[in-house]
Amino acid sequence: MEPEHEQTDKSVSVRMRVPAEAASLRAVRERLRAWLGDARVDGRAAADVVLAVNEACANAIEHAVAPREPWIDLVAGHRGRSVVVSVGDFGSWRRQRRRDGRGHGLPLMRALMDNVDVEASPRGTTVRLERRVD
Repeated sequence: MEPEHEQTDKSVSVRMRVPAEAASLRAVRERLRAWLGDARVDGRAAADVVLAVNEACANAIEHAVAPREPWIDLVAGHRGRSVVVSVGDFGSWRRQRRRDGRGHGLPLMRALMDNVDVEASPRGTTVRLERRVD
């Protein structure tokens, strides 16, 4: 499954497929930081995008049940003055009981980004994140 990603004025700048395991998060953060730095995205905006994407990837690792493919697909690019990132997994959603200090990933993503959409299907879940960065 390739996350769907519509872009109008620039091609995809980052495309990654990483194992759905916590050890992959560092590589995702490093790649995004480098890409955002090359694009001269402001430090605060870049940090917010990296943190939100990290949360989306962590959710894909933690909540995907019986993934058909044990991968996370990440696609990032620009649309106008915004950065748009899609994070997709191949599993179904695992509902967990909320534990103390847990369950804040989506609210955090929504606080950091201008738009967060979650699309669950039988093929997996895709989180689309968008943040204006000008």
